[in-house]
Amino acid sequence: MVQKEESGILAGFRVRKIHESATVTAGYGKITNLRDADTEVREIRAEGYETVEWHTSSLEDGIAKMRKVDFPIPLPSGKEILLDKGGNHLMLIGKKKKISETVRIYFVLSNGETLVWDAAVK
Repeated sequence: MVQKEESGILAGFRVRKIHESATVTAGYGKITNLRDADTEVREIRAEGYETVEWHTSSLEDGIAKMRKVDFPIPLPSGKEILLDKGGNHLMLIGKKKKISETVRIYFVLSNGETLVWDAAVK
């Protein structure tokens, strides 16, 4: 996974490769706010998918539970958020077209700025 800085936000993502007939997949990676101020993610979009949701997984009484986390997602200054199996991750839902080697992901921040990263499909 290659990380790229975009306007003071350092991030890199990968999207899980899925069967051609599947319509939902997961996105993993990390995002770091290098800015001097906190910000928030208000929306995430991905080319080729109807919607992107932020989810978290946890173990409750020995049972794995996944739940959607509502936007906005806080990005505190100087902090890194890891997106991985068993924790925070992206759910890309409603595949609209055949997905190639990358998926372009858009993060809309609280100031209206849109940041763009290309996630490798693996």
